[in-house]
Amino acid sequence: MLLLGATAAGVSAVMLLRVAQMSFATRRQVDGYVQHHFSLGLAEVLQSWSNGVALGEGQSLADGPIGFDMEIDGLRLRVRLSDAQGHPRRLTPESEENADGLVLSRAAELLLAEGSVPPERLRDRGPGRVSALSAPDAVVIALARAVAQDASAARFADELRRARQAGPLSLATLDSLAAAAIDGTARAQQLRALFALDPELWWVEVEARGVTGERQVHQGGLVRGRIPDLARQAGAPISQGQRVDWVVLSWGAIGPGGVSRPEWLSDPTESAIAR
Repeated sequence: MLLLGATAAGVSAVMLLRVAQMSFATRRQVDGYVQHHFSLGLAEVLQSWSNGVALGEGQSLADGPIGFDMEIDGLRLRVRLSDAQGHPRRLTPESEENADGLVLSRAAELLLAEGSVPPERLRDRGPGRVSALSAPDAVVIALARAVAQDASAARFADELRRARQAGPLSLATLDSLAAAAIDGTARAQQLRALFALDPELWWVEVEARGVTGERQVHQGGLVRGRIPDLARQAGAPISQGQRVDWVVLSWGAIGPGGVSRPEWLSDPTESAIAR
């Protein structure tokens, strides 16, 4: 499966390289076709990688983007994924319009009312739940206060940050932190349920360099999919045999006139791939 995905990615990279070398007028004619097929190839290789990867040293989301490198047909391809689920959605998805969804919406309203997070930092894509692996303190505090005004919100945010910096954040640790921050088992469970330990929304960057080392392609976009090993690290339940297909939500060239990192990422100006 991984070999098939690598082949798809290699073909896609070659197509992108050829397009990058075309004149602007010619490139406009084929760009839509190439982007469509590149998206299909990227989704396939991410599916293969995520199903087989075992995240180890240097592959923690707390340390920055994760990903993989490969070399195909003389092209060095780098793929990097950044957790893009660390802020609440502006509007909770219809599929999550339940008690938790109401709390998530309340947290978004608190962030806006207090000015602790600008409007552009609220997501317009992805699940309602917030990634516990990347949520900044202001978001964690707002979520705790949305559940209960008397919650020890600042302490909860501080302890959560320390826990994820210490190593893979476990479901048991998150449960313990929530219970210490808020009175009542039901409310503590509700607070914990607002967080995801296996995020599904990613900012993905792909870079292709030729044999001379010159960068030929630099593209990126929002992609939705799950990495089963994140759930395993957290001790969270995994549905056996459940296939979660990766889907490219948006994609394009990174740079002037192209796409840019979403504002809701921790640092929207920083590339996931070092120049």
